[in-house]
Amino acid sequence: MTITHDDSEFMDVSKVIKLGIPEKVVSVFKKDGITRFNPPQKKAIDSGLLDSKNLVVACPTASGKTIIAELAIINTVLNLKKKAIYIVPLKALGSEKYKEFKEKYEGMGIKIALSMGGHDSKEMWLAEYDVIIVTCEKLDSLIRHGIEWVRDIGLVVCDEIHLLNDVSRGPTLEVTITRLRDLTKFQILGLSATINNSEELAGWLSAELVKSDYRPVDLAVGAYHGCKMHFKEKTQAVDKRTDSLLALIEHIVSSGKQAIVFVNSRPSAESQAEKAGAVTKKFSKGMDKVSSSVLSAIAHPTKQCRRLSRIVSDGAAFHHAGLAPKQKDIIEENFKSGKIKVICATPTLAAGVNLPAAYVIVRDLTRYMGGYGMRPIPVLEFQQMAGRAGRPKYDSKGIALACAKSEYDVDRVMDEYVNAECEKIFSKLSLEPVLRSHILSLIATGHVYSDKHLMAFMEKTFYAFQYNDLFELERNVSKVVDMLGDYKLVEWNEEGDISSPSLFQSADSYHAVKKMKATVLGKRVAELYIDPVTSWLFVHAIRKCAPIKASDLGLMHLVCSALEMRPRLRIGKAEYEWIYEEIEKSSAKLIVPDFAKADEDTNLSAFKTAMALDAWIHEKSEDFLMDRFRMSPGELRAKLDNCDWLLYAVSEISFICNVTSLRPVIDKLRVRLKYGVRSELINLVKIRGIGRVKARALFKIGVTDLTSIRDVSFADLVRAVGQKSAEALKKKVGEDVDGLKAQKRFG
Repeated sequence: MTITHDDSEFMDVSKVIKLGIPEKVVSVFKKDGITRFNPPQKKAIDSGLLDSKNLVVACPTASGKTIIAELAIINTVLNLKKKAIYIVPLKALGSEKYKEFKEKYEGMGIKIALSMGGHDSKEMWLAEYDVIIVTCEKLDSLIRHGIEWVRDIGLVVCDEIHLLNDVSRGPTLEVTITRLRDLTKFQILGLSATINNSEELAGWLSAELVKSDYRPVDLAVGAYHGCKMHFKEKTQAVDKRTDSLLALIEHIVSSGKQAIVFVNSRPSAESQAEKAGAVTKKFSKGMDKVSSSVLSAIAHPTKQCRRLSRIVSDGAAFHHAGLAPKQKDIIEENFKSGKIKVICATPTLAAGVNLPAAYVIVRDLTRYMGGYGMRPIPVLEFQQMAGRAGRPKYDSKGIALACAKSEYDVDRVMDEYVNAECEKIFSKLSLEPVLRSHILSLIATGHVYSDKHLMAFMEKTFYAFQYNDLFELERNVSKVVDMLGDYKLVEWNEEGDISSPSLFQSADSYHAVKKMKATVLGKRVAELYIDPVTSWLFVHAIRKCAPIKASDLGLMHLVCSALEMRPRLRIGKAEYEWIYEEIEKSSAKLIVPDFAKADEDTNLSAFKTAMALDAWIHEKSEDFLMDRFRMSPGELRAKLDNCDWLLYAVSEISFICNVTSLRPVIDKLRVRLKYGVRSELINLVKIRGIGRVKARALFKIGVTDLTSIRDVSFADLVRAVGQKSAEALKKKVGEDVDGLKAQKRFG
């Protein structure tokens, strides 16, 4: 679809100098090839962007929304001398923005910070920074810890603000925005895809709406089946072959273009990439170095790594959450440079880093949703993926195609996706599970102190703005408060209050008010950023194992049973029997209370995940984990991070419960999980540069800690860990390396 815009809708970049943007910033824009602001950028400026007005910018992917955010950031930091917070939906996107902003603006004296991990810290160092890039969960965590610099915030940018619609992340974003607006006054800038009710979102934020259909590269969206591309105005054929998708890929690559193929699962991404590689092979040369870098991205490559390496050597790749971060970086960099021709990816790539292609193919328009089977994806999600088509500066047009299952299915795909409007976004705040953590946090930080005050806060949320009837929300809030009381996280007393300001009061003007405060445990649970249900699970388990020594497997099974460890490893049909047997063998070591075992499949998947982690700390390879448990390197890293956080939470809660004997056991287990080693190697992996493999090699020659290195010959050290590591180790213990090398040479 081609949309024309006349010159009056554009603005010369130099004009913002008169509006307070320094000339050196304009020079940065010009250096990037931006000589004039496009229609949405001009609209934002005209709507008061640089006058600190709240804005919601709703326009297509790649329309230049980040430049609007940069102008607001510069104005806030340099002119208003305030902090700018940039909220991103994903860590990968945060890292990309951090790198981009540092490169552009750090030379101007603007301090850029990235804060993503860790849920139990104020991160005091952030007070010294001007621009802070965070996920909404991290910002929520910082607020829970009572950051002093909250009143220094002058701007909050919410990238992908339409994620308010997301069940898992939307409520956190909604509560965090509402809470910040209670704490301080600031400009809010919401960046969104084109959504059906952007006016409603702007209304909630008291913001001007900047809506535009502008794209720097025209986008043609259509359906594809049987080697034919169906667009609104025309149908275009590609060369026929048995697999019509491969025919399309060959058509794209042979014309010197690149493609991203979106599929609905990791196995599909891998198998489709393998098929694509057979096509791209004849168009790709000199991929050996890239292929080798993929293989060496982790210390011990798995079957998945070797498969990816082979596919990359053919000029294609797969991309999903199961890859190691370094492998993702290699794929993204080499796709941007044009070396990799086709990426087959799961939809997470659409919401992640800026990775456009000339063509986007959405192969799967359905996705598995737990408990519901295969369900159609939303139109908004399709449009997010389609929006990746068309590379600014390279393509005059982007082409996005949704694959139909048959000739008869083409019309349905055109009606339901290609020509359809995006769905409205709706607040998910009323759902009881998502309310638990946020209500506890509001009470624990003293943000609210009574049931009346709590509902007054809720009336400021997007949910309240959308729905006039707050009956369901009030009912769920009351239920959650009662539950927090049952869990000993919140306590309250009822006091009388007067509902009318009149001098003479009737009997019914008096009503009971719950005055609430968090217990010591409740305050700590809120700071630890765990679900109250998880804290209840941990408290019961701690009491159960207090008289005995907790086992490593028991502790890992406990944290793998927590809600925060989802998604756990799935149970295959052939696995039930041996998992039951392993649970029976280990029953004496397990400390998960009976109420947490009610759902059999959840208990089994938690145990399987714990077994995989147990294999890791017994020094099994990543290849073994892939074969035995179907746990990929990327999954392993994610599970290790979560497990470490939850074990830390167990340790903190055990201290409050006066079960101090657990802490040293957990401390030791956390080290083992970090490095993947048995107990005897703990002192060795703490030495910089020594991982699990070198630690085991050192242990075999009698080295048990840093001091025992003196008792081993330099020659034995070299044979065990190599020349460089041997030299570094001897230097650490203060021995003359040059003398040792000479001694080795001359006997």
